[in-house]
Amino acid sequence: MVKKNKTMPAYAMMGKQAVGSTTDEVLTNAGMNFSIGIEPIYTKSGKMIRGGNFRRVFRKDNDHDLGVVKKNYQILQPIEWANIANTLSGGLEAEWDRIGMINKGEKMFGSFTLPEQIQIGNGDKFATNMYLWTSNDGSGAVNCLPTLRRLACANQSPMAFRTLATMGLRAKDLSIPHSSIMRGRIDNLPQKLNMINTMQQEWCAMTDQLLEVEMEFDDRVQFYIDVMGWTQKDELKDKVENPHGLATRGRNQLEAMLELEGSRTNTGNGMRDTQYQAYNVLTEFIDHHSILSGGKPKESTMNNTVFGAGARKKDKAWALLMQSHL
Repeated sequence: MVKKNKTMPAYAMMGKQAVGSTTDEVLTNAGMNFSIGIEPIYTKSGKMIRGGNFRRVFRKDNDHDLGVVKKNYQILQPIEWANIANTLSGGLEAEWDRIGMINKGEKMFGSFTLPEQIQIGNGDKFATNMYLWTSNDGSGAVNCLPTLRRLACANQSPMAFRTLATMGLRAKDLSIPHSSIMRGRIDNLPQKLNMINTMQQEWCAMTDQLLEVEMEFDDRVQFYIDVMGWTQKDELKDKVENPHGLATRGRNQLEAMLELEGSRTNTGNGMRDTQYQAYNVLTEFIDHHSILSGGKPKESTMNNTVFGAGARKKDKAWALLMQSHL
């Protein structure tokens, strides 16, 4: 069992470590290789509720309710969902990393690694992780997201939707509703994602630009403030103790980031005092430290760090730095 501690990124604490050499084995060992059923809902007297316009989604192995959906909702079996990873791995068995579910299968998520690695100018190496998540309760779609993982410290750098959009790939192309055309769109995912190699190379070229631009201390601090969205108030400003007028939470988080600036992973290979250092400090803080409360991981925020607000902040950080190169 992987020990959960503050040095681990959020994605490494989601679900559990995948175990198995095949997707079928990984799913079985995670307790997720069950079948899903869907049926009309009836009253105790046997009357169909609302004329059959709503359906109950359930696990066939234990009859556990997963959710109530409309009648046009299309279920996706867990093995079908997991096999998307094999398809995106070129028809080979996916190299699964993490896998898990919420509320016995209402939601499922997993990540796997593509075999290729990329390297930027200073020698930093990145692996491409693919995230898959879906819901069986009617609350969401089937989603796929490519992201780059810095091997030196496991920070997540989403190529995400802003970079994808510049290459003609829309966010909704990777978010597939449980509708009648769901399987057709899943079949088209490899075609949509065949530009990953091109995206990787473009990302590397942009990252090399960050290494070439020096960033003064005051500029880095303002960058952290802008991305994290900390409130600044004139009445809180103190030239020595609080020159930026931050509230207690913002001051504490800024102090943590400035401490990270001195770590080996954020100073090596010519990155000190550059835009690239600032970006890595911020992603390290979000992935490793923002999930902590009292020194312990906050289970409720780990998924949000990878897929929600945390990913959006990293995306915003990337956009702000890229603006300086236009």
